[in-house]
Amino acid sequence: MLNPLRALEDALSRHVSPINARAIIERSRRSLTDPSRLASEDRGRFLTSVRATVRLFTSDEKAMAIVDDFERRLQPGVTQVAHEVLTYRMHDENDLRAARAGVRDACLAFAARATDAQRVATAVSELGRNIIAYTPGGQIEIEVRRGPPLRVRLLATDHGGGIPHLEAVLAGSYRSKTGLGRGLLGVKRLMDQFQIQSGPEGTRIEAEVTLLC
Repeated sequence: MLNPLRALEDALSRHVSPINARAIIERSRRSLTDPSRLASEDRGRFLTSVRATVRLFTSDEKAMAIVDDFERRLQPGVTQVAHEVLTYRMHDENDLRAARAGVRDACLAFAARATDAQRVATAVSELGRNIIAYTPGGQIEIEVRRGPPLRVRLLATDHGGGIPHLEAVLAGSYRSKTGLGRGLLGVKRLMDQFQIQSGPEGTRIEAEVTLLC
């Protein structure tokens, strides 16, 4: 694998001035644990830093082209992954933290804006918290499809006894001392599409959002 900063320099040389390229490289360098290699844990943070800095000097469209060019140079001959599917079991807070971090990193790796990645992570957090708080357990499946436009689909399933007063919950008229319902409404507002099926054998929630990249 090539040095990530050298690959970035080569990609930038086609799109921005040498002075701007140096500024972008120096700022992006700070997000790397080891500047000579791109560790998997650094990938999302590094690409976010590159995109955010490039956008200071050029358009969003050109910034996306630079990031795509950079990824091709970093791994020559490797076709960009069109989509990624992640599945997380939901039983405790550790599972929730893993899912939240995983979807955020996946969105960033697929060129989502940092604010949009956090938006999806918040939706996952709300879905996961409901599973942990009100059911014996379940899982969240996350599918990210490369854009533009970038699409993220969430599928949350659990083995609980269903959501009581579901219509009132979705209408925002149900008030629960435990906070049941507020999380679902939050997910519905954060995502473009929201579907829910709930009964004695469990609940299935599917949500999808289209993001700029």
